[in-house]
Amino acid sequence: MASVCTEQVTRFSRGDGGAAAGLCVDRSDRVWASYLSSSRRLAASLNNIGTMYHREGRASEALDHYQRAVRVRMESLRDATEESSSAFPAAPLSAAHSGLQQQPRFRPELATEVARQAMEAQKEEQLLRKRRRSGTQQGLSGGNRHMVVGLDLFDLADEDAAAADVADRMDEGGNASAFPSSAAAVCTTDEGSNTAAVADSSALPLNGVVFSKPLSIAPPSPCGDNTDLQDHRGSAITLYNIGLVHASHGSLDKASQLLQMARSVVEPANEPALMACILNDFARVKYKSQDPSGAMKMLTKALHLEQAAFAKQQQHIEDEASQVGTISLESTIIATLTLMSRLHFAHGDASKAAELGREVLRIRRSIMGDDHLEVGCTLYNLGLTLYRLGHVEDAIRHCAYFASMFLGSDTGMGTGKLKRRDLPSSMFAPNSPLAGLSPGARDQVGTALHNLGVLYLDNDSVSESLRCLEAALALRRSAWEEEKEGAGAATGTHPHIADTLYQLGQIYQNTGNDRVAMEHFREAARIFRVTIGPDHEDVAVVCCAMGQIHQVNGETDEALTVYSEVLRIAKITFGPYDNFVGEVLGIIGNVHLERGCTETAMLCFAESSRITGEGQVMSGVQRENDQEQSRQQQPLIIPSLAGFRLRCHAAAA
Repeated sequence: MASVCTEQVTRFSRGDGGAAAGLCVDRSDRVWASYLSSSRRLAASLNNIGTMYHREGRASEALDHYQRAVRVRMESLRDATEESSSAFPAAPLSAAHSGLQQQPRFRPELATEVARQAMEAQKEEQLLRKRRRSGTQQGLSGGNRHMVVGLDLFDLADEDAAAADVADRMDEGGNASAFPSSAAAVCTTDEGSNTAAVADSSALPLNGVVFSKPLSIAPPSPCGDNTDLQDHRGSAITLYNIGLVHASHGSLDKASQLLQMARSVVEPANEPALMACILNDFARVKYKSQDPSGAMKMLTKALHLEQAAFAKQQQHIEDEASQVGTISLESTIIATLTLMSRLHFAHGDASKAAELGREVLRIRRSIMGDDHLEVGCTLYNLGLTLYRLGHVEDAIRHCAYFASMFLGSDTGMGTGKLKRRDLPSSMFAPNSPLAGLSPGARDQVGTALHNLGVLYLDNDSVSESLRCLEAALALRRSAWEEEKEGAGAATGTHPHIADTLYQLGQIYQNTGNDRVAMEHFREAARIFRVTIGPDHEDVAVVCCAMGQIHQVNGETDEALTVYSEVLRIAKITFGPYDNFVGEVLGIIGNVHLERGCTETAMLCFAESSRITGEGQVMSGVQRENDQEQSRQQQPLIIPSLAGFRLRCHAAAA
């Protein structure tokens, strides 16, 4: 039955079941036409209800409604196939569908039942939409829900993440993991399958990349010449939405399969914006799967579609009565250029990333104005690219503008100075912009403030750096405490929190406040041990800083204790003959000298010299190997940027 369902979806998607549209006209059967119309309305409403659950982070309920919509479409296709075979008995059926001939004929009472279900679903959809528009945010769950799940922000760590070993995605035979073979595996609601793959949460963004919002389906029009187009569009949107659920929760293989199915349904010439939207999120999946070249190929196809469709769009005026289910071509262009910029940023081409970022900023400002959150995100991303180019002051001004949306500012982008007020407590006021963000989005803002603190420190603005890092720490604690509480886990423990604690500790250490610095280092080390393990190199880095404070203050016993832990971790992580192991041995030797243990110190120095000498030889060999490997690597192919001249939004005109 799974193979039958799979082929039914494919036939329905590609129009092989076109009898569903033709029977309305050719047979003039009012009952049959009513059944088909009701099925389309029911599938559309189920999809749209799913989008509202989806936007509120209730993935299981969203997936349930999406899958019900798929079943409704498959059942109507099955009935259409039976009616077609009875109307044209000479037309043979394929072997794959021979089993359908044994099914009972279409029953007129089924049309009445589907019409009733469609009416109930439409009433539920309208009620939920009304509650959402009311601004109470009580509709779907009975409690306040966060509306902004994630922000499309770059991170200073993106380049390091892009350098991860792609071999991790390969099996023992050197081949990429295969997708599930049956579409029914991801389109049906078998117990223990898909619903177990997702969780009701705000799903913190993976690698900083945020997937698109789910798409609604416009109410189907009466039977006519465009019925097939409506069916294809509706099928593609629901498959696309299911793919987004899986992608947002890390099931990248299932997401790829569903997005490929949605892509196969759409005719690019008829639906360029929808196809570009699918390609953009397909590119995000490939980026998360560490396939930047595949992502860029998808984005190039999307950009070509957008370029071809843009001039055509200018000749038409959108029908305001059908805004539900419409896709803005401008939004797909922005999404394409933004991910292209991210790819350049992650792979070290900050100049090209900045060029694309300026284009995105121009488009967003022309449509949204200067105060929109997405404009702020674009300014922040552009700021990080400018920092990579060495323009620190310009980078600070851009990033501080984004931060000012949450913290306030005295001078805007003029000097990049944040507002002098009680932070971080003022950030959590009921009317604060942060109140509308999910834990995942708040963590992203915390990361942005952390990065801005690093930029301020690089520019010798220590006081501004401290204020940003303190605000980042408060945000990150808030985000992860709420996220952990929802998962029933221990609160206040995440490497992001430890990162900021360590950065703050370094500032306090460098400004002579060793006591406060040690408090931050100890908490950072505790969190790292709990979250990433006691043998991780980050634990060693924090212990090094703690050892320095102990050593400066003459606490040689304590210094030896933490340095010994650093040495143990270094040998496990990097190997016993790594240069870092030799450097730690040299530090331990100095501590022994301070204690008057000359013989022990000399043994440490001798071992350190032996390791670092061998390490220099090995590093030379590794350098030659790296150079040879870089010559063999294929370059990332990047398309040239074609500018878009968009009409201004009415609010920004």
